[in-house]
Amino acid sequence: ERGVYWGSQQGTEITGEKLILGAGPGSFSATLDGLVPRTTYYVKAYAINSAGTAFGNEEAFTTLMHSNLALEDVIINTIMDTCYDASQVITVAGNGCIFWVEPGAAAELVAGQSIRFLEGTHIRQDSYLLARIALDGDYCSNPEPLPLARKEEIFFEETFVPIISETLLLHVYPNPTNGIFTLDFTESYPGEKYSVIILNMMGKEILREAFSENHLHRFDLSAMPAGIYILQILTNTESGVAKIIRQ
Repeated sequence: ERGVYWGSQQGTEITGEKLILGAGPGSFSATLDGLVPRTTYYVKAYAINSAGTAFGNEEAFTTLMHSNLALEDVIINTIMDTCYDASQVITVAGNGCIFWVEPGAAAELVAGQSIRFLEGTHIRQDSYLLARIALDGDYCSNPEPLPLARKEEIFFEETFVPIISETLLLHVYPNPTNGIFTLDFTESYPGEKYSVIILNMMGKEILREAFSENHLHRFDLSAMPAGIYILQILTNTESGVAKIIRQ
């Protein structure tokens, strides 16, 4: 048997992933998938025969940043302070996707050529966002102070869409819907008070309701035109966002 151990920490035969590349004598090569840009990885070849296991030297390499980066279906909350960079163009939202920066959250976008904000981009009031063109290679490794959003900014060019919060467990069905749908919030935070807000594609609030019990809630968008709507849930400490498709 022969192959490589690889990972983002040294000592890959202990800390890394094993990739088997067949058997027999001779040279061999490996293709590694799922690598993160601008990250240092370590790789070590191994071979096993009747005499035992032999290892090659552990080599290090660093992946390059994206040339072009599409930020789609991204929600940045208060526990994140994130920088995205690309050597050429960053495209934010569009194509039926969302880029959402929650109040108190921070994001920085750094591109070598341009940054395109498309429909589905929401920069909430009291969030932090800096979008800049890199000068002299000052990408995410050299962050700039992030400006506070004094009012909510919404960008319109294409369409909105789906995102489920990583912090709140909620289910919406049927989705797509002909108008009537159910929000199932029964599995999270018994007894906690929360608000449900529904926005249309232009970011206009069309419904807001407050609840103090977690159970099934039915909503009716039958009077609203077909399209994509954003459902947001707010608790005292967390938030969740989901897409509703009104057929």
